[in-house]
Parts: sequence; C-alpha cells; structure tokens
Amino acid sequence: AYGCPPIGAAQLPDLVAWVGGRRAACRLLGISPRTLRRWAIAEAAPLMAIRLLWYASPHGRAAAALDLDNELRLVPA
Repeated sequence: AYGCPPIGAAQLPDLVAWVGGRRAACRLLGISPRTLRRWAIAEAAPLMAIRLLWYASPHGRAAAALDLDNELRLVPA
C-alpha cells in the first residue's frame, strides 16, 4: 500500500504550492488565511491537515490512484 510519506509541518509551504496556493489550501482545509500563516510561522500545522494537503497534491493523488489500481487487481474476476 502506498501512503502518505513521513512529512511534517516544515513541508507546509511545498504542500500549499502543490495544491494550488494559499487560497486553495485554506478552502480545502476550511481554515482562514491567518490560521495558515500561523501554522507556517510556527511550523505547527496539525498532522491531519498536512496529510490532507499531501493527498490533495498531484503526488498524493497519483499514489492514491496507484493504490486503488493495486486493490482492484486483487478483486477476483
């Protein structure tokens, strides 16, 4: 199974860029831009927010699609 790699709040700027920028990240997470800025400054974003951003990124979507494909191959015909 492919899952979220070991990532943390230090990768928040990259994750935000991968999902389309600050506005897209805030909309996805349901948070204000101020909250996102506080998380970035303190490098203290919640792990679930980090994982959600990763899965919403092109890297995460590709891993999820590959995982789904592998699971479907295991289903008996």
